[in-house]
Amino acid sequence: MRYRRLLSLPAILFALTLLMVGTSRASAQVADSAHVNHLLTNAEHYSNLAANDAEILESFTRSRAGWQSHSGQLERIRENVNNLGKVVQQLNEARSEGSPWQQAAIDRINPLMHEIAMQLTATIEHLRANQSRIEMKAYQDYTRATYQVTRRAALTISDYVEYGRVKARTETLGQKMELPSSGQME
Repeated sequence: MRYRRLLSLPAILFALTLLMVGTSRASAQVADSAHVNHLLTNAEHYSNLAANDAEILESFTRSRAGWQSHSGQLERIRENVNNLGKVVQQLNEARSEGSPWQQAAIDRINPLMHEIAMQLTATIEHLRANQSRIEMKAYQDYTRATYQVTRRAALTISDYVEYGRVKARTETLGQKMELPSSGQME
């Protein structure tokens, strides 16, 4: 009888250890949120629109476009940045349901959004104060910086969206081939 208890105690400890390892791996592997992926795709859309409009604005500095054209283009950028800001707010609200990489994406997008807003505001204010000086280097620097910050944000967001797509395709292919998940391969 005593012999049975000694054998069963190590077996119980071993089983508990396996259970704890399996539970920790399962909790560490949080599934991607389809909602967050959708919001990231929306953020990609608006950031690309803002970057494309900022590129057009920057090209105006090499043309004879009047300040009204510049102002109209800045308004288009502002609309897209405002739409992007709404999506970023939704991303922040949905952050807790995201997987670790999705949370990292949201954390990276927030400072980019702030940088875009600050740069766009500075460019708009500079144009308002200097409508007759759009051919000057200072204004060209503002428009170039606006393009650069919006393009950097668009590329970063696009990279995260692409990562999510590739990750989903890889997981689907792994399931189709009946491969163990990455957490089980360790």
